[in-house]
Amino acid sequence: MKKTIPIAIATIMMTAIATLTGCTNRQQADLIVYNAIVYTVDNDFSQAEAFAVKDGKFVAVGSTEGILKQYHAGEMLDAKGAPVYPGFMDGHCHFNGMGELMVRYVDLVGCKSFDEVIERLQDHAQQYPSEWLLGRGWDQNLWPGKQFPDNKRLNELFPDKYVALTRIDGHMGLVNKRLLEYMHYESPTGLLLDAPYDSVKARIPKLSPTEHKQALLAAQQACFAQGLTGVTDAGLPLDDILLIDSMQQDGTLKIKVNAMMNPDEETMDYFLSKGPMHKERLAVCSIKLYADGALGSRGAYPTNTTIPSAERRTNQGFRYAPMPSVMPGYG
Repeated sequence: MKKTIPIAIATIMMTAIATLTGCTNRQQADLIVYNAIVYTVDNDFSQAEAFAVKDGKFVAVGSTEGILKQYHAGEMLDAKGAPVYPGFMDGHCHFNGMGELMVRYVDLVGCKSFDEVIERLQDHAQQYPSEWLLGRGWDQNLWPGKQFPDNKRLNELFPDKYVALTRIDGHMGLVNKRLLEYMHYESPTGLLLDAPYDSVKARIPKLSPTEHKQALLAAQQACFAQGLTGVTDAGLPLDDILLIDSMQQDGTLKIKVNAMMNPDEETMDYFLSKGPMHKERLAVCSIKLYADGALGSRGAYPTNTTIPSAERRTNQGFRYAPMPSVMPGYG
């Protein structure tokens, strides 16, 4: 009996030491997700049950039992059998423009009539008073009769504002009389296509640095909410790319961006002299070229019989660049 007590105490002590050693040997992580269906999208498209994350990066992927034995974390998430996917990437979008659209422009996408366009403009003008009233996304093909609008009601309702409403394809805009006078343009309807409307957009005051940062963060949040962790922004000028880079460097912008350069002289001179840029969250190694306009606003440059000959004669469209320079060997 006297020998049993020391043996029992020794057993308890050894068990405690083993437990403590096991806890001590586990590595620290920030987050552990377990009891999940993890789609790794590796070469074998294998599945796992758990993973550990530290400093924003995966440090281990495996079974629930294995991960919990190897790691401990302040945040533990039981997925309860839910699927977990890698972040998605949008291969062609306008991330920077979406942010500006969210904080500055009236969303006209899906309007079923020009009356609905007017209603949204009036609501926005009351909520965000400004000398400029901007909107984007209208599509006359969704309206009764499918007729292009004119600016008569804009002139009546917003005579003291500069109004510019961009069509859904970005190639056409409807502007009011005050803005036409400001631009020294004449248009009986207020409709401007491609180059003239591009000139209008160029005169719209830029976002302030603070507003621009807010716009990028708003766009990032919208992407994250849909599972997008990376985007390819098709056409960015130098200042926008540098702002994205600076926000990624200070940690405020976490989304990955593949930035296609605008083919303007300043942007091209800066990046072509430095060569391709590849950072942890930013890549700059491609250029967006503009060959012609879009079909919907009749700015495309048709070259074959898919477009009726009568319409080709009426709506020939525009070439932004000589085709041989854009597509070598093109006839």
